[in-house]
Amino acid sequence: MKLFTTYKPGKLNLGGGIHWISETDGVYQGETINQASYMLENLMSKYDFNHNLSAKLDINNLFDKNYNSNVGSFVT
Repeated sequence: MKLFTTYKPGKLNLGGGIHWISETDGVYQGETINQASYMLENLMSKYDFNHNLSAKLDINNLFDKNYNSNVGSFVT
C-alpha cells in the first residue's frame, strides 16, 4: 500500500509518503527465509524558479534501513 501527499505554498512544493510492504517468506537452499512487514518513509521537496526551471530533492527510505526485498522471488 502506498500513500503520498503534497503541499504547495507558492513556488515551493513539499511532500511525504509511506510505502507499506506486507510480510513475505520464501525458501532458499532448503531454508525458510522470512521478511516481516515493513514501511518505507519518503520525502520530497521541489522549488519552481520559473515556468521552465525547477529543482527537486527526493529522499527515499528516510531512515536508511535495510530490508530483504526479494524474499520468495524465483530467479534463474
